[in-house]
Amino acid sequence: MNLITLKTFVYKVLVAFIYCFISTPICNAALLVWNNNSEGDLAGYHVYYGTSPGNYTVDVDVGNVTEYKLDDLDLHEDVIYFIAIAAYDTSGNESDFSTELDYFADDGVPYDVDNCPDTYNPDQEDTYPPQGNSIGDACDCGGDFDCDGDVDIDDISVFLLDFGRATYNDPCTNDWCNGDINCDGTVDADDLTKMLEDLGRNYYNNPCPDCGGGDWCSY
Repeated sequence: MNLITLKTFVYKVLVAFIYCFISTPICNAALLVWNNNSEGDLAGYHVYYGTSPGNYTVDVDVGNVTEYKLDDLDLHEDVIYFIAIAAYDTSGNESDFSTELDYFADDGVPYDVDNCPDTYNPDQEDTYPPQGNSIGDACDCGGDFDCDGDVDIDDISVFLLDFGRATYNDPCTNDWCNGDINCDGTVDADDLTKMLEDLGRNYYNNPCPDCGGGDWCSY
């Protein structure tokens, strides 16, 4: 890893350090790393970020850890983000923000081969559907059944029509069904969890990519 930025900060009550590393050029994923606080009532940390200095529009509770991958945040490509960390204790008290870190989100993947060109996606994972579809997991929508670019109540209604289909109850391998997001032949709680991850995406909020040709699953 090559050290690109080092920020040190002191809270009024809690003390921590934050480093920003860049991993190997192949992955090119950024990692926030900080020293653990010594207070016995330390509960965890919040990562705050936004697109203007001091204005943090997103708050992620990362728990009591000392590092966090930036590709686990919902970042867009070619955007400068301003990031700060705050610690909190078991009583819910939170420290001041850290010194602010600015980070230009660029996953290093050329646009013409990036499977999510507008989303920070250095790992280029494509595990849904299991056979891949050339659309990265970072931007894919398994629940956009009507291919209108969003995941809404209409898609939930379609999902529920097939919910409960299983190995011994009209499995999807017998006849195509909506909702088998992990392509295991059933429509169950695991698929519901994946669908809820995308519920609410629409034209103005991280729209789903265009539906690819062919079936979602290959049984």
